[in-house]
Amino acid sequence: MANEVTYKADKAYQISLLLDGAEDDTIIKSEDILGISIISSISVPYQTVIIDFNIHPKDAVLSKIYGQNPIKLNIGLKTEDGQELESIEFDLIFTNIAFNVPVMDASEHDQDLLAIPVRVATVTRMPFQIMSSLVNKIYGAIDDKKTPRDIITDLHSLIQTNIQNVPDISYDTASENLDLIDQVVIPPMTFNKACKYINNTFGLHDGASIVVCNYDGTVYVRNMSDIVQNNRCDVTITQLVKSRNSDENTSIIEKSLSGTDYYTYDNITSNNVSNSKFAYQGKTINFITKPKDDLFGLVEIDLETICNSYGLTDGEGIYYDSGLDRTRYVIEHTGYESSQTFANCFMARRMSNMTTMDFSLERNIMIENLLLVGSGIKLNIPSEVSDLSGNYALGSSEIKLSRFQSGYQATAKVRLIKTNKT
Repeated sequence: MANEVTYKADKAYQISLLLDGAEDDTIIKSEDILGISIISSISVPYQTVIIDFNIHPKDAVLSKIYGQNPIKLNIGLKTEDGQELESIEFDLIFTNIAFNVPVMDASEHDQDLLAIPVRVATVTRMPFQIMSSLVNKIYGAIDDKKTPRDIITDLHSLIQTNIQNVPDISYDTASENLDLIDQVVIPPMTFNKACKYINNTFGLHDGASIVVCNYDGTVYVRNMSDIVQNNRCDVTITQLVKSRNSDENTSIIEKSLSGTDYYTYDNITSNNVSNSKFAYQGKTINFITKPKDDLFGLVEIDLETICNSYGLTDGEGIYYDSGLDRTRYVIEHTGYESSQTFANCFMARRMSNMTTMDFSLERNIMIENLLLVGSGIKLNIPSEVSDLSGNYALGSSEIKLSRFQSGYQATAKVRLIKTNKT
């Protein structure tokens, strides 16, 4: 049986790091783990986890820490009285391991060498295996037309037959594309690329769609537009005010134990690029499509209408310079017959981050609800700038657990996105 290298922390966060197959069970000591970063983004279909630790240079070589060992990372959060708030296990794959080999002096003994810092970059194992799985199938039976959801769930079922214990797909059916597609060829490509191909060609929803795989292997197909528009928020984040009544602040802080309520003392950086988006995309966009029984087709959309009707909009109003009124033609998109859904989805996704809000969360946060990007977030900002409050989608998060003398402390940099400013 392979030996394991085990690290366990104390205090609020309980962290275990197991490297299966290592030859020396003393390689990683508790004081040698420097920090862990967990990065999630709607631009990447799975999480990236970076681990920093110190190690003796001889141990790194003799124990063959070169990336062949599976890694299991468990992060738990407990209250001071021992109540477990959450426990998350990550099964990881090495993507990169980097350390410096120091110059040795002939007079030095092994025990005289200082530990060297090592950075290990990993990805979550099952999500990577799922999203990089090769798929290939032809859909074209006359009496068996399929919707985009039918195709994606069918491709996912093929993966379930090849990889054990893959959870069922979670498909958001709100405003989904119900067009029946008579034929489509999925050439040999990864499941991730197949999802993008179907989304770009036909549109998965009348809104901004994303496909991501969470750390547990569940594939989520989400309509971020419907999540924001219809207040489907899983998490509430409140910016505290220093002068606010202490009892009110205390009440907000106590809610953070639920895992769905967070607070921040941080400044919030708001960024709006509406003029840049409208200048680049064009106010009026004409898609020259290739329908089955016609020489060409024309799907004309108004970008402001797309933003208001199919974007991540919370309230009324898209603010941009009305002088940015140009027309653009898109000739490389095939479209699908006379359907406009592909255009609604295509452009809503590109306008989804017209407004971004960046800030940090601190103080022993629960992390699970910050891992699933695309989720709805309700942001509460003080009344003086309440126009910035409202519903957003979680665009990205970077959770950092850093070791201090008193134990581990966590911070999270989050980016919230939406289409309109208010």
